[in-house]
Parts: sequence; C-alpha cells; structure tokens
Amino acid sequence: DEQAGEARIAQTIENFGQTLLIEDLVNITGCLIWGLSLRGFGNECLQWSSRVKGLLEARSGSSDRKSQLFSVWHATFGMVGASLLGRRTEALEFLRQFEAEKPEAPYHRAIHYGNLLAFYLEQEELGTPVEEAIQAFHNLKGLEPVLAPNYVKQFYVYQAYVRLAQLEKAEASYKKVARANLVRALRELGMASLLPNARVHYHCVSAGKARLEGRTGSALRKLARAERLAHYLNAPIAHFEIARQRALIFKQAGNPSAAKGEATHAYQLAIQHGWEPRQRKLKAEFTIESNDALIGRSHASRSVLNTQSVSVSIKEATLQKQLDALLKLGVASASVIDPQRQSQVVL
Repeated sequence: DEQAGEARIAQTIENFGQTLLIEDLVNITGCLIWGLSLRGFGNECLQWSSRVKGLLEARSGSSDRKSQLFSVWHATFGMVGASLLGRRTEALEFLRQFEAEKPEAPYHRAIHYGNLLAFYLEQEELGTPVEEAIQAFHNLKGLEPVLAPNYVKQFYVYQAYVRLAQLEKAEASYKKVARANLVRALRELGMASLLPNARVHYHCVSAGKARLEGRTGSALRKLARAERLAHYLNAPIAHFEIARQRALIFKQAGNPSAAKGEATHAYQLAIQHGWEPRQRKLKAEFTIESNDALIGRSHASRSVLNTQSVSVSIKEATLQKQLDALLKLGVASASVIDPQRQSQVVL
C-alpha cells in the first residue's frame, strides 16, 4: 500500500530525521517526494523536500556528498512541484539549480529528463524542447522500460502524456506520425508500469488514445480500470485526467450536461490541489463556473478525492449511492450514440 508506505516514511522523518544516517534520510525522502510528485501532490513534494534539505544542511553542511546528492533530487523534483502549481519562475530556478549541480550519473539525468517532460507538459510546450529531452533520455545506455529503476520509470509516464497531447493538437498532415509516437510511448509505458502508480497512467493515456480513435466504449472501460487504481493510490492527478477524458467523451457524444459535470469535477480537483495550469486548460476546453461557485458547492454530486478521511451521515451516504448510480448510467449511455442502443445498454 503506497499511501501507508509514504505515511511511514513521513513519520520516520518526523521522529528520527535528526538522528537517521544521512544516507538513509536521503534515500527515504527521495522515495517520498518521487511518489508525491507522480500522484500530483505538488505542495507536499516541495514542503518535504525543503524540510529535509534544511535538516541535511544543519547536520552536515552542504559539502557532504550525500547532501549534495539530495540537492540534485531537491532541484529536479522541486521543478515538478512548482510547475504543477503554476509557479513557472520558481520551477525555472529549480532547473537552474539542477544544472548548476552538474550531475554526471546517468541515473540522475534519466530521472531529470522525465521531470523535464512533466515541466513542459504543464507549460503546454510540445515542440523542440520536449523532443530534445526524449531523445536525450533514449541516448542513455542501459535503460530499458522493464529493467529501469522505479525512479526512472516516471519518464515513460510523462512521455506517454506528451505523445497523447501532441496527437490531440496535431494537424492532419502530422497525425500519422503523432499516432505512431503515441503507440510507441504506450508500448514502453506498458512494459514499465509494473507498479500501480505507473499502471494507472497507462490506463488513462490508453483511454485518451481510444477516445481519439472513436472507440468510446473501450475508452470508458479503460477509465473505469484507471479509477479503481486511482482510488487505491490516492492519486488526485489521475482522478483529474480520468474526469477530463470522460468530459471530452461526453462532449463528443453530444451530452453537454454530463461533459460539464465531469469537467467541473476535474476543475474542483485542480482548485483543491493548486494546479493553476490545469485550471486554465480546462477553462479553455469547457465552460467552467467561477471559482467561488465551485468552492461553495456541495461535493455530494461527485465522489471527490479527499486527502483526509471524512465521515458522512447515513443520509449523505444514501444520496451518494444514488448519484453514483446515475453517473454509471450516464457513463454507460455515453458509450453508444444510437438512442435505441442506449436504452438497451442502460437497462
């Protein structure tokens, strides 16, 4: 259970950060901020990274080799956290810090190339810088999707999202190339995603590809698989992508009401976690209500992800079940366009 593992790591840092071996402190914090960034917790990633960097500097100074190693991690994952939150200037400063460290180990550069793709995605930069980062990664020796270290495998996640975004925006003359790139990226991600925190993104991107190919039913089934994993992982960024893809499916199916509901759910997640670039992207794709209206609305209409446990009354739980059932009907009916066939699917 990744959530339980991260909770144990956080508790260990909290209780023993002053006395742990520096090497152990660096390793467990690296694991923590890697998992947080991949699941979309930008603020938490930045907070833990900064906290441990301060601990290391207070204990050993910046000249210690392990502290220098963590400075590399702090810079590259800080770039991801800041870019998720729309803090572009801060993200660029983290990028400058990473380059100033001049990390020579291919392992560290491989991790960074994946994080660079995450940075570019939030900037909606899909051109030359992205291609250069992808090529630089593939030029590294000895990295294969199945055998690569887990920290490196995030590259394949972000590469797949880049290729999906490129296909979404591709002009007719480039669509064949863009689709081939996406197929290749999905194949690599499929081989790399042995852990659920990568597999959930594999299902999301696969659903996006199916949607673009007009395979609505397949897309919705893939999103259902992704949603089960996203709940297990507590991965709000996966929930965001699932809701966005469903909104696009409903929009294409001529169901603007359902599309608005899913887009609003994605937007609520973006507000909750401070993802300003994603808020802007959704506003460009859909008609979204004002922030005040969204924040004031009851969340009973959707099963919105919470980072803390909440208790609900029996009445609220009953209402939620009813609304979930309605949502399932909407998802089922949107998988087909023909009205008569829709009735059969719903029944």
